[in-house]
Amino acid sequence: MIIIGAQINTSEHEEIIDIIENKDKKRLLEITKHQLDLGAEMIDINAGQRIKTEVEDIAWMIETIQSEFEIPISIDTPNQEVFKECLKKHNNNYGRPLVNSVSGENERLNKILPLVKKYNAKVVGLLMGEEGIANKPTERVKVADKILKRTRELGIKDEDVFLDPLVLPVSVDTDNPLTTIKTLRLIKDQFPDVKTICGLDNISYGLPERPLVSSIFVAMMASAGLDSFLVELSNVTYSTIKTVEMLKGKDDMCMDYIKQYKADKLDIYKPGKMEVL
Repeated sequence: MIIIGAQINTSEHEEIIDIIENKDKKRLLEITKHQLDLGAEMIDINAGQRIKTEVEDIAWMIETIQSEFEIPISIDTPNQEVFKECLKKHNNNYGRPLVNSVSGENERLNKILPLVKKYNAKVVGLLMGEEGIANKPTERVKVADKILKRTRELGIKDEDVFLDPLVLPVSVDTDNPLTTIKTLRLIKDQFPDVKTICGLDNISYGLPERPLVSSIFVAMMASAGLDSFLVELSNVTYSTIKTVEMLKGKDDMCMDYIKQYKADKLDIYKPGKMEVL
């Protein structure tokens, strides 16, 4: 699974707003490194709370992060102008950028997908249309047909499209997790060449011990075939991810799991680290 670190988000963390306002390169790089140390293969950046300066803010963060780390960036915004200006700043030698995101809405498809093609990016396709998010998995998957029709017309390969079945909080509706999983399975059945992705932490919104909830949902989504996810990485989620990869047969002779254990990266499960209830 492709792990995308999602901690650099002004909507979730006031600290990120402060970092941007002060152009605090050191703190931005520390947060980035922390995510990379916990297994992130791509960094998602979101400055949605700063609408007036979003283009400049995203551009600064891309240049700052890639000046220190050879890592691709997921540009997370609904703003076409951000993609138009900031995809130019991305160093594709470090991996291709991810446009996060388009939806099934005509305006977004028409304005953003040509930029995906122009800058050789990958793209997240949210399974929501003109009328919002459908409740039924079969209705959500209909949006995938529309998105893929447009990407294929532009010559964007299916494997460069990451369809998002949409994760909504379990605290709002206890059916939400299973709806997402059913939608994911339909995507994998109907569009085998397309990748899948989700914003994992949405599932635990409004609940205590969010990393615990997210880590369990990692395992559930992985069993349904999820390819990638955005997550605020913690020792709990990282340990879960490494265990899931091993149990799915992605870790030859369990060597990576053992390596991570010896490096104290699975330390939440070491003796003395867990309380006896």
